[in-house]
Amino acid sequence: MTDEEYNFITSDFYKEKYDSTMTYIYNSVNEGNNISISGDNLTSRLMNLFFHIIEVYPVNANDMEFILNKYIEVIEESNEFSDNDKELIYSSLSIAASSYEFWTEKGVLRQE
Repeated sequence: MTDEEYNFITSDFYKEKYDSTMTYIYNSVNEGNNISISGDNLTSRLMNLFFHIIEVYPVNANDMEFILNKYIEVIEESNEFSDNDKELIYSSLSIAASSYEFWTEKGVLRQE
């Protein structure tokens, strides 16, 4: 991690955005609302697709793994993302995969 990256993720701006995002997700789930972010750019569309998929489909960790692997396949084939963007997306998906229990406990993912 570069000094610039470290300074960003430890900044008050980042912490405030992170806290507000987590609060929004938590409140949305508790109120029974779908999670989404505003905007029609590629990042917004990508994140909203991911939110929709995890709200509708997974019922266990194997399902989550299958979804994430399919997501990665689509991203790998896309020309819309730079190699750097793809690395960041893969890192984020890795966190999502290892955080399945966390999201289930928060009510974002349903259990059957």
